[in-house]
Amino acid sequence: MASVTGPAEVRIRAELVDRATLEVNVVSLRGLPGPSSKSTESFISTILTPIILLHVHPRSLVQLTLQTITSPTTSFSSPLSTDPTSTLNLPTTSTSPLGLATGISEKASLINAATLALMDSAVECRGMVWAVAVAFVRNSAGEVEMLLDPTTGEEAESLLDAQQLAADGARGLMAFVRRSIELRYGVDPSASTEAAPSAKKEEEDVKMEE
Repeated sequence: MASVTGPAEVRIRAELVDRATLEVNVVSLRGLPGPSSKSTESFISTILTPIILLHVHPRSLVQLTLQTITSPTTSFSSPLSTDPTSTLNLPTTSTSPLGLATGISEKASLINAATLALMDSAVECRGMVWAVAVAFVRNSAGEVEMLLDPTTGEEAESLLDAQQLAADGARGLMAFVRRSIELRYGVDPSASTEAAPSAKKEEEDVKMEE
């Protein structure tokens, strides 16, 4: 659920002379907003700020309020609750509570709701932003499949695969950089790095002798 209020009067401390102030509020399903809500607010604000024509309404406030009113499909996609005893949608073997993080499915829903609310409001935008939650997981045959709106196990497996993919990519990039330096300058980067301190020490010894 999403709603847009404004352009409206803004507090002096939040007033910007050249554009409107965008305020994103993510309301918890139960209890008070926690770190997860604040992180999601910052994430959505970063995405929407470039597409909203805030300069059209300087010294004003555009307020976007979002709330998840149904339980998401994954344990990572918590309903932004501060209740540590909630165990909705958790596997029977899991003891982790909900209310600790916002998963990709919930973030995608919040972004889409925010875009629809902006379209229905009087706030001008450069374009529209849409989000889709996707997970890449391996099936029983070992093949990689792309799934929409992943479940608990699918999202967890996808996160682990993403970490491994990022690590492999980083190692490959460093190997490419090292090889490029070797081909371009004919030197080993690690050897030159180790030799640099000794060369500097020799220069200092020469200066002291002089």
